[in-house]
Amino acid sequence: MAKWIDSHCHLFDPRFKGECSFILEKAIESGVAHLVSTTTDPEEWLRAEELALNPFVTIGFGLHPWKVTADYEEQIELLEQKLIQNPRAIVGEVGLDLRSGRPERVLQLRALELQWKLAQKFNRPLSLHSLKAWGEWASIIDRWGEARMQFHAFAASPEVARGLAKRGAWFSVGRGLLRLSSEKAVAIWNALPSDRRMVESDAPDFSPYPDRLHTPADLPELGAAIAHHLSISTEELCAESKKNSERWLAV
Repeated sequence: MAKWIDSHCHLFDPRFKGECSFILEKAIESGVAHLVSTTTDPEEWLRAEELALNPFVTIGFGLHPWKVTADYEEQIELLEQKLIQNPRAIVGEVGLDLRSGRPERVLQLRALELQWKLAQKFNRPLSLHSLKAWGEWASIIDRWGEARMQFHAFAASPEVARGLAKRGAWFSVGRGLLRLSSEKAVAIWNALPSDRRMVESDAPDFSPYPDRLHTPADLPELGAAIAHHLSISTEELCAESKKNSERWLAV
Protein backbone atom coordinates (compact mmCIF):
# COMPACT_ATOMS: atom_id res chain seq x y z
CA MET A 1 0.00 0.00 0.00
CA ALA A 2 1.28 3.47 -0.91
CA LYS A 3 2.01 5.59 2.15
CA TRP A 4 0.87 9.22 2.26
CA ILE A 5 2.04 12.17 4.31
CA ASP A 6 -0.72 14.57 5.27
CA SER A 7 1.09 17.89 4.94
CA HIS A 8 -1.60 19.91 6.74
CA CYS A 9 -4.39 18.94 9.13
CA HIS A 10 -5.86 19.91 12.50
CA LEU A 11 -5.89 16.98 14.94
CA PHE A 12 -6.40 19.36 17.85
CA ASP A 13 -9.43 21.15 16.44
CA PRO A 14 -12.18 21.23 19.09
CA ARG A 15 -14.56 19.61 16.59
CA PHE A 16 -12.61 16.38 17.08
CA LYS A 17 -13.54 16.55 20.79
CA GLY A 18 -10.16 15.40 22.08
CA GLU A 19 -10.15 12.16 20.08
CA CYS A 20 -6.86 12.97 18.34
CA SER A 21 -5.15 9.70 19.34
CA PHE A 22 -8.03 7.65 17.90
CA ILE A 23 -8.10 9.76 14.72
CA LEU A 24 -4.34 9.34 14.34
CA GLU A 25 -4.65 5.57 14.76
CA LYS A 26 -7.32 5.40 12.02
CA ALA A 27 -5.19 7.54 9.70
CA ILE A 28 -2.22 5.20 10.09
CA GLU A 29 -4.47 2.19 9.42
CA SER A 30 -5.73 3.84 6.22
CA GLY A 31 -2.24 4.32 4.77
CA VAL A 32 -1.08 7.67 6.15
CA ALA A 33 2.55 7.39 7.29
CA HIS A 34 2.86 10.83 8.91
CA LEU A 35 0.75 13.89 9.67
CA VAL A 36 1.59 17.57 10.00
CA SER A 37 -0.93 18.90 12.50
CA THR A 38 -0.97 22.66 12.96
CA THR A 39 -2.63 24.72 15.68
CA THR A 40 -4.30 28.10 15.80
CA ASP A 41 -4.24 29.44 19.36
CA PRO A 42 -2.82 28.82 22.87
CA GLU A 43 -5.62 26.41 23.83
CA GLU A 44 -4.72 24.16 20.90
CA TRP A 45 -1.00 24.47 21.75
CA LEU A 46 -1.69 22.79 25.09
CA ARG A 47 -3.58 19.92 23.47
CA ALA A 48 -0.86 19.52 20.84
CA GLU A 49 1.87 18.88 23.37
CA GLU A 50 0.19 15.56 24.21
CA LEU A 51 1.42 14.22 20.86
CA ALA A 52 4.59 16.27 20.49
CA LEU A 53 6.83 13.21 20.88
CA ASN A 54 4.73 10.89 18.71
CA PRO A 55 6.89 9.83 15.72
CA PHE A 56 3.87 9.79 13.39
CA VAL A 57 3.07 13.48 13.96
CA THR A 58 4.82 16.79 13.38
CA ILE A 59 3.23 19.52 15.47
CA GLY A 60 2.84 23.12 14.37
CA PHE A 61 2.53 25.98 16.86
CA GLY A 62 0.93 29.07 15.40
CA LEU A 63 -1.35 32.02 16.04
CA HIS A 64 -3.85 31.90 13.18
CA PRO A 65 -4.87 35.23 11.60
CA TRP A 66 -8.46 34.65 12.77
CA LYS A 67 -7.22 34.44 16.36
CA VAL A 68 -5.01 37.56 16.46
CA THR A 69 -6.01 39.91 19.27
CA ALA A 70 -4.46 42.95 20.95
CA ASP A 71 -2.32 40.73 23.24
CA TYR A 72 -0.69 38.89 20.32
CA GLU A 73 2.85 39.83 21.43
CA GLU A 74 2.38 38.08 24.76
CA GLN A 75 0.98 35.01 23.02
CA ILE A 76 3.85 34.86 20.56
CA GLU A 77 6.36 35.04 23.41
CA LEU A 78 4.70 31.86 24.70
CA LEU A 79 4.81 30.38 21.20
CA GLU A 80 8.58 30.93 21.11
CA GLN A 81 8.91 28.94 24.31
CA LYS A 82 6.86 26.13 22.77
CA LEU A 83 9.25 26.03 19.80
CA ILE A 84 12.27 25.89 22.12
CA GLN A 85 10.69 23.07 24.12
CA ASN A 86 9.68 21.14 20.99
CA PRO A 87 12.61 21.07 18.54
CA ARG A 88 10.67 19.04 15.93
CA ALA A 89 7.77 21.51 15.82
CA ILE A 90 7.07 23.81 12.88
CA VAL A 91 5.48 27.28 12.88
CA GLY A 92 1.87 27.17 11.80
CA GLU A 93 -0.83 27.79 11.03
CA VAL A 94 -0.17 31.50 10.53
CA GLY A 95 -0.85 33.91 7.70
CA LEU A 96 -3.20 36.55 6.35
CA ASP A 97 -6.97 36.58 5.85
CA LEU A 98 -8.12 39.90 4.44
CA ARG A 99 -11.80 39.11 4.12
CA SER A 100 -14.23 41.40 5.89
CA GLY A 101 -14.95 40.55 9.50
CA ARG A 102 -11.42 39.33 10.26
CA PRO A 103 -8.90 41.08 12.54
CA GLU A 104 -7.55 44.28 11.01
CA ARG A 105 -4.81 43.93 8.42
CA VAL A 106 -2.15 45.81 10.40
CA LEU A 107 -2.67 43.58 13.42
CA GLN A 108 -2.45 40.43 11.30
CA LEU A 109 0.74 41.63 9.63
CA ARG A 110 2.43 42.44 12.94
CA ALA A 111 1.62 39.00 14.35
CA LEU A 112 2.68 37.30 11.13
CA GLU A 113 6.03 39.10 11.05
CA LEU A 114 6.91 38.02 14.58
CA GLN A 115 6.10 34.39 13.76
CA TRP A 116 7.91 34.58 10.42
CA LYS A 117 11.02 35.75 12.26
CA LEU A 118 10.71 32.84 14.70
CA ALA A 119 10.62 30.39 11.79
CA GLN A 120 13.80 31.98 10.46
CA LYS A 121 15.46 32.14 13.87
CA PHE A 122 14.89 28.44 14.61
CA ASN A 123 15.07 27.26 10.99
CA ARG A 124 11.59 25.73 11.15
CA PRO A 125 9.11 25.11 8.34
CA LEU A 126 6.32 27.68 8.15
CA SER A 127 2.72 26.74 7.25
CA LEU A 128 0.79 29.66 5.77
CA HIS A 129 -2.89 30.50 5.43
CA SER A 130 -3.84 32.98 2.71
CA LEU A 131 -7.28 34.27 1.77
CA LYS A 132 -7.89 37.44 -0.24
CA ALA A 133 -4.20 38.22 0.34
CA TRP A 134 -2.32 36.90 -2.68
CA GLY A 135 -1.20 40.39 -3.69
CA GLU A 136 0.62 40.82 -0.36
CA TRP A 137 3.09 37.96 -0.37
CA ALA A 138 5.75 39.00 -2.89
CA SER A 139 6.50 42.23 -1.04
CA ILE A 140 6.33 40.44 2.34
CA ILE A 141 8.93 37.88 1.29
CA ASP A 142 11.10 40.57 -0.29
CA ARG A 143 11.01 42.61 2.95
CA TRP A 144 11.29 39.88 5.54
CA GLY A 145 13.44 37.38 3.65
CA GLU A 146 12.76 33.80 2.61
CA ALA A 147 11.63 31.12 5.02
CA ARG A 148 10.82 27.42 4.52
CA MET A 149 7.26 28.51 3.78
CA GLN A 150 4.41 26.31 2.62
CA PHE A 151 1.21 27.85 1.27
CA HIS A 152 -1.40 25.36 2.38
CA ALA A 153 -4.68 24.65 0.52
CA PHE A 154 -3.18 26.36 -2.51
CA ALA A 155 -5.55 26.95 -5.41
CA ALA A 156 -4.55 30.43 -6.62
CA SER A 157 -3.63 31.23 -10.21
CA PRO A 158 -0.59 29.86 -12.07
CA GLU A 159 0.77 33.43 -12.18
CA VAL A 160 0.63 33.70 -8.38
CA ALA A 161 2.22 30.26 -8.09
CA ARG A 162 5.14 31.18 -10.33
CA GLY A 163 5.76 34.46 -8.49
CA LEU A 164 5.87 32.72 -5.12
CA ALA A 165 7.92 29.81 -6.43
CA LYS A 166 10.61 32.26 -7.55
CA ARG A 167 10.82 33.34 -3.92
CA GLY A 168 11.33 29.82 -2.61
CA ALA A 169 7.77 28.88 -1.65
CA TRP A 170 6.46 25.36 -1.19
CA PHE A 171 2.83 24.45 -1.85
CA SER A 172 0.23 22.02 -0.53
CA VAL A 173 -3.01 21.25 -2.35
CA GLY A 174 -6.21 19.68 -1.12
CA ARG A 175 -9.91 19.42 -1.79
CA GLY A 176 -10.04 23.00 -3.09
CA LEU A 177 -8.33 21.82 -6.28
CA LEU A 178 -11.30 19.53 -6.97
CA ARG A 179 -13.63 22.52 -7.00
CA LEU A 180 -11.90 23.80 -10.12
CA SER A 181 -12.20 22.43 -13.63
CA SER A 182 -9.65 19.79 -14.51
CA GLU A 183 -8.07 22.22 -16.99
CA LYS A 184 -7.59 24.93 -14.34
CA ALA A 185 -6.36 22.45 -11.75
CA VAL A 186 -3.77 21.02 -14.13
CA ALA A 187 -2.55 24.53 -15.03
CA ILE A 188 -2.05 25.36 -11.35
CA TRP A 189 -0.37 22.03 -10.59
CA ASN A 190 2.03 22.41 -13.50
CA ALA A 191 2.97 25.92 -12.31
CA LEU A 192 4.15 24.49 -8.97
CA PRO A 193 7.77 23.26 -8.80
CA SER A 194 7.69 19.47 -8.95
CA ASP A 195 10.03 19.25 -5.95
CA ARG A 196 7.95 21.63 -3.78
CA ARG A 197 4.35 20.46 -4.10
CA MET A 198 2.45 18.30 -1.59
CA VAL A 199 -1.03 17.01 -0.72
CA GLU A 200 -3.06 17.68 2.43
CA SER A 201 -6.38 16.75 3.98
CA ASP A 202 -6.87 20.02 5.95
CA ALA A 203 -9.15 17.90 8.14
CA PRO A 204 -11.64 18.52 9.61
CA ASP A 205 -12.32 21.35 7.16
CA PHE A 206 -13.95 20.86 3.74
CA SER A 207 -15.79 17.67 4.62
CA PRO A 208 -17.72 16.24 1.65
CA TYR A 209 -19.52 13.82 3.96
CA PRO A 210 -23.00 14.83 5.15
CA ASP A 211 -22.95 12.66 8.28
CA ARG A 212 -19.40 13.00 9.65
CA LEU A 213 -16.27 15.12 9.82
CA HIS A 214 -13.48 14.84 7.30
CA THR A 215 -10.43 13.17 8.93
CA PRO A 216 -6.81 12.49 7.90
CA ALA A 217 -7.83 8.85 7.28
CA ASP A 218 -9.62 10.16 4.18
CA LEU A 219 -6.36 11.36 2.61
CA PRO A 220 -5.72 8.24 0.46
CA GLU A 221 -9.21 8.58 -1.05
CA LEU A 222 -8.76 12.32 -1.50
CA GLY A 223 -5.30 11.83 -3.02
CA ALA A 224 -6.70 9.37 -5.54
CA ALA A 225 -9.42 11.88 -6.50
CA ILE A 226 -6.86 14.66 -6.94
CA ALA A 227 -4.62 12.39 -9.04
CA HIS A 228 -7.58 11.50 -11.28
CA HIS A 229 -8.48 15.20 -11.60
CA LEU A 230 -4.88 15.95 -12.66
CA SER A 231 -4.70 12.93 -15.03
CA ILE A 232 -1.72 11.41 -13.21
CA SER A 233 -1.41 8.12 -11.34
CA THR A 234 -2.24 7.93 -7.66
CA GLU A 235 1.10 6.19 -7.04
CA GLU A 236 3.01 9.03 -8.71
CA LEU A 237 1.19 11.70 -6.72
CA CYS A 238 1.63 9.82 -3.44
CA ALA A 239 5.36 9.24 -3.98
CA GLU A 240 6.05 12.82 -5.06
CA SER A 241 4.05 14.35 -2.22
CA LYS A 242 5.66 12.09 0.38
CA LYS A 243 9.19 12.82 -0.85
CA ASN A 244 8.58 16.56 -0.96
CA SER A 245 6.91 16.62 2.46
CA GLU A 246 9.91 14.84 3.96
CA ARG A 247 12.24 17.39 2.36
CA TRP A 248 10.13 20.33 3.56
CA LEU A 249 10.12 18.93 7.07
CA ALA A 250 13.77 17.86 6.74
CA VAL A 251 13.04 14.44 8.27
